[in-house]
Order: sequence, then C-alpha cells, then structure tokens
Amino acid sequence: MPASEQAESARFRFHERRARFVTGRALLRCLLGQSLGVEPADVPLERDDRRRPGLGGVENLDFNLSSTDGLVACALA
Repeated sequence: MPASEQAESARFRFHERRARFVTGRALLRCLLGQSLGVEPADVPLERDDRRRPGLGGVENLDFNLSSTDGLVACALA
C-alpha cells in the first residue's frame, strides 16, 4: 500500500473499519492491476475533487468500491 493509503487507513478509529478499508484497497488494486496488466502497487489511483478514487490517465476502465459490515465489493466496467 502506498504511504498515502497507509496514512488514510491509520485515521480509522475502529479496527473493523480500518480492516475493511485495507481489504477493499487490496481487492481494488489486485483487480485493476490484472485488468491493466500491471502490478497492484503500480495501479495509478488518484483522488478527484470530491476525494473519490479514480484512475489517473486511464479512460476505458471504470470501477466502484463499496463496503458494509463484514463485506467488501468491487465492480469493474
């Protein structure tokens, strides 16, 4: 996980929410890396003006990440 995501995960007060964030990011990076043909650590995730994650410079792939108690889901299109 990049340092920026590690810092973001450290801000979660409750372990379960922190674990959900880390799991979601790992899932997202693995799936996007596989789709883009790059290592998960090399996925160009960036935040937009609304702080939503996006792919810097990649226009032909959309994704959404969602989580709730005990579940994390990722959709790619």
